[in-house]
Amino acid sequence: MAEQIIQEIYSQIQSKKKILATPPQEDAPSVDIANIRMPSLPSYKVGDKIATRKAYGQALAKLGHASDRIIALDGDTKNSTFSEIFKKEHPDRFIECYIAEQNMVSIAVGCATRNRTVPFCSTFAAFFTRAFDQIRMAAISESNINLCGSHCGVSIGEDGPSQMALEDLAMFRSVPTSTVFYPSDGVATEKAVELAANTKGICFIRTSRPENAIIYNNNEDFQVGQAKVSASHAPGAHRAAWTLPAVTPSSQGTPCPRALSLTHPLCHPQVVLKSKDDQVTVIGAGVTLHEALAAAELLKKEKINIRVLDPFTIKPLDRKLILDSARATKGRIVTVEDHYYEGGIGEAVSSAVVGEPGITVTHLAVNRVPRSGKPAELLKMFGIDKDAIAQAVRGLITKA
Repeated sequence: MAEQIIQEIYSQIQSKKKILATPPQEDAPSVDIANIRMPSLPSYKVGDKIATRKAYGQALAKLGHASDRIIALDGDTKNSTFSEIFKKEHPDRFIECYIAEQNMVSIAVGCATRNRTVPFCSTFAAFFTRAFDQIRMAAISESNINLCGSHCGVSIGEDGPSQMALEDLAMFRSVPTSTVFYPSDGVATEKAVELAANTKGICFIRTSRPENAIIYNNNEDFQVGQAKVSASHAPGAHRAAWTLPAVTPSSQGTPCPRALSLTHPLCHPQVVLKSKDDQVTVIGAGVTLHEALAAAELLKKEKINIRVLDPFTIKPLDRKLILDSARATKGRIVTVEDHYYEGGIGEAVSSAVVGEPGITVTHLAVNRVPRSGKPAELLKMFGIDKDAIAQAVRGLITKA
């Protein structure tokens, strides 16, 4: 029966001429998205305050002047993520995706196809959970997209738990090919934006709502193997941005990004506060890094010195520097983060040091669904403020 049907179809063909499809013409102009750099150094002043979410918007607009291949997408939160700064300066390269985060990520993947553009998507970090399927598939498709999530943690304050990203680090750390940036001041944020533009895979930049002080100098270039030391408030202490020559991935086996040269800081935490008499290593990022520095001031009055590390990237994580710092502080580490316990900085650090003798990790994080309140009140309520850090340090020293 099948043969009869096939013969019947063939009998209806009126022309025996073979039809050859014309191959598509490669008429798109060539573009170059490699090595996109900021046109100038950051222009911040140490001690001035700015929210990293605003620093992100300023940095993205600035990078947009360096290349017309930089585009921005936002999920109807541009006045909060500050991507509106990019829109004002580059209106023809801004795509408003409204409250449709899944579509926004899909559009970004399409825009990045064939290396035509470098897309940056922004919304509240909590809202990227809606687009996790698209993010996962983007990684599987080996897409190169950049995502910026603002309003992370309880430090956003009165907006309440529905707006607080407390799972985002866990989500993005689990994505293959991902790089997770967590800048702690305006200078670091500008560096993160530039690095993300030149890093293959899924890049996530976690930004905060509160304004925090600038702690890095504008000429901080984060070069591998170059220690950077400036004055500190504590006698005999150093504020430094230390980077080590050996790039050591975390115990999860995460490879470093493929498009970075070895002159970049990726994979290298910054030693923000250091002295020869440090007794505990404290690791924080974003808001909690500033709380750690405040805790250091409190403890200094009690003649207790702590070493403060800024990871800069949560994935990949520099296992070697963390281990070296832990060993220099009698194996004592305290991690503090504006995130749930599961999947964040504490678990990343614990994975990095697992199996190492004599090292203990004390983990401070948000332990339950939060509530609305003032940022300082919530940091205190959930035990991730300067007082909680100082108490954790005292507890470790007392046990010795």
